[in-house]
Amino acid sequence: MKLTPPVRGRGHDGVVYCFRELYEPGVRAALLAELKPGSVAYDIGANIGLWTLLMSRLVSPTGSVTAFEPVPATAARLRANLSLSRVDSACVEEVALGRMSGTASVFVPAQCDRASLAPESESDAVVEVPLLRLDDYWAQTGEPTVGFVKIDAEGSEPRILAGAKRLFGQCRPTVACEVNSAKLAPLGHRADEIYEFFARYGYGAYVWVDSRRSFLRSHDATEGDVLFRPLSERRPGARAPALRAEGPLP
Repeated sequence: MKLTPPVRGRGHDGVVYCFRELYEPGVRAALLAELKPGSVAYDIGANIGLWTLLMSRLVSPTGSVTAFEPVPATAARLRANLSLSRVDSACVEEVALGRMSGTASVFVPAQCDRASLAPESESDAVVEVPLLRLDDYWAQTGEPTVGFVKIDAEGSEPRILAGAKRLFGQCRPTVACEVNSAKLAPLGHRADEIYEFFARYGYGAYVWVDSRRSFLRSHDATEGDVLFRPLSERRPGARAPALRAEGPLP
């Protein structure tokens, strides 16, 4: 995995660059367990492409990854990282996703990796970007059978899910989704909304327990990176030898 150096060597951007193999172990474990060659996957909130790169490697040579990143400067680095790693199974869509189509104001702090639809401070730059419903994008691209979705959208997760009901109803992909009340609250959302959405569609919630190297069934509105899996489908074989499922995982 190759990444272009961060513009500034400090902060979150520098941490991701230096510790890319250790970053967000729950997301990494979910990708290793669920993605396989030929899968169609969406990386929503792709940022500079850390997970897009891994997803692309796992689905190659016959699968594909679509990376959604609305901030132009970040999307440019994402494309540079894909080129640097010679990835040809991923495409970048420079749009924000939400419950409706139109335009959106994205607030970009000094560290643009935290860009959000809610301002962080008065010094944030404001960028107007295209806004799409994921259902509309999915329909426009031929309604592919999406098998995996990663969502990390700085508090916009409930809005993205609200605009993807047809996709979830028909494809029922496995989802790695960030649940962070501190980011949801400025946009008027709660963690419960994410859990309630997936419960309506018959999903179970699982959390990564690093000390056990396993996913455990979660019965509470756990914060952090959560794996949502359809309960009515048989679990595909895990790619990571150290990964094992505990509890009532299908």
